[in-house]
Amino acid sequence: MSGIYCVKGKSLHGSDLAPTPSSAKGCFTDSTSTRTLVGYSTSTQTNTPQVCLNSCQSRGYAYGGVEYAQCYCSNKMVVTSSTGQPTAIGDCSKPCSGDSTQSCGNAGRIMIYTYAPPLPSGWSALGCYTDAPSFRALASVSTASSSNIPNSCISNCSSQGYSFAGVEFGKECYCGQSIVVSTSPSSGQLAPSGDCSMACSGSPVQTCGNGSRIFIYTTSSTTTTTTTMATTASATPTTTTTSTSSPGGKVVVAQ
Repeated sequence: MSGIYCVKGKSLHGSDLAPTPSSAKGCFTDSTSTRTLVGYSTSTQTNTPQVCLNSCQSRGYAYGGVEYAQCYCSNKMVVTSSTGQPTAIGDCSKPCSGDSTQSCGNAGRIMIYTYAPPLPSGWSALGCYTDAPSFRALASVSTASSSNIPNSCISNCSSQGYSFAGVEFGKECYCGQSIVVSTSPSSGQLAPSGDCSMACSGSPVQTCGNGSRIFIYTTSSTTTTTTTMATTASATPTTTTTSTSSPGGKVVVAQ
């Protein structure tokens, strides 16, 4: 993106406004003696949430926080009795130094955002599913890493020719060409998205499944193949293959 954009009499370079995937974590207390985000900080008269988050992301930080003209970056939040405590979103209502139509925290209040990198081209999220050691939802390849995040798992699976990738228990990555479904033990069954809330081993602000919960991704052009196994681990499995796809290539899992 190029060019100059005028905001309330100020100018911001287009590169500063380049979109960065992010989400607001909320408004938190902050203290000059104990900062909520410790890693990198700067003060600028062009500060906005996007400018700050872009600056943090370019330096390898996952959190970005704004307090008027100040921008703070870190990979974790410091929480004490006086800092890092969630507070009302209205407390973070001070206009940004770079754009008075946007809010940038307040005195003793920091508005924090998290950076989430986009998925590799052609991949999309299917959702959170149950998983079991004896009947893995994705049964072809598995690895464990202290730097696991969804994108690294997807890259690992894609490089080996697999169409499905799933992250589980923070550090685990699974690959497959189909989702294996079992009712007892439960595996490959759609679960509430909130069940997949464990932080990734490679990023504290990204989630990677949970215990017995795997978050699955797939290539958008893939027609889903679901293999249904026996209802008990000791029984002889029966296999049914179902292919389902929706208009536009969006994947739909057959249950």
